[in-house]
Amino acid sequence: GNAAFVQWSVAGVGNFTSRALSLFMTQDRVATAVYYPRSSGSAVAFGTGCRASNGGTPSMVFGGGAPVVGGQHFHQILNGPPLSPAWSVIGGSNTNWSGLPLPFECTPLGAAGCRIYCSQDAILSGATDASGFASVAIRYPPDRTLAGQSYYTQFLVYDPPANQLDLIMSNYMQVTLGIF
Repeated sequence: GNAAFVQWSVAGVGNFTSRALSLFMTQDRVATAVYYPRSSGSAVAFGTGCRASNGGTPSMVFGGGAPVVGGQHFHQILNGPPLSPAWSVIGGSNTNWSGLPLPFECTPLGAAGCRIYCSQDAILSGATDASGFASVAIRYPPDRTLAGQSYYTQFLVYDPPANQLDLIMSNYMQVTLGIF
């Protein structure tokens, strides 16, 4: 069907996660199979990146299939400057970061055309390869209460020749976790 098996519950207690369960009951008790609805999750891109010193415009993409609870996926960037430190920032908001309205235009900081699109509540580090590609793994906990929750993510890449801020920024993505 359209629901994922979670556990058996016997007489209202227990957490038996095997799909097969042998029972010998001496009293009137009820065995119940617990299921939760399936949802595929999504990763949707918004905004635009700012120009890197190599002339490319960095673009964030999502790798590894649909984001689901308990799964591992990848935040990836294309067209970044080669062989540079890169950070995937993760936040719970695309409208506010510690009182700063988002998106925030970085021209006053010396990075014309660059925007901070999401709050920076967590940072995952990596580096671009010779082609300007970077991939950072993210593993989602197997906590079904996270299904349907969203976060926002964007790449920042070290690129001193690009601007006075020494950073370029990608577009951003809204990631919503699913469950299977």
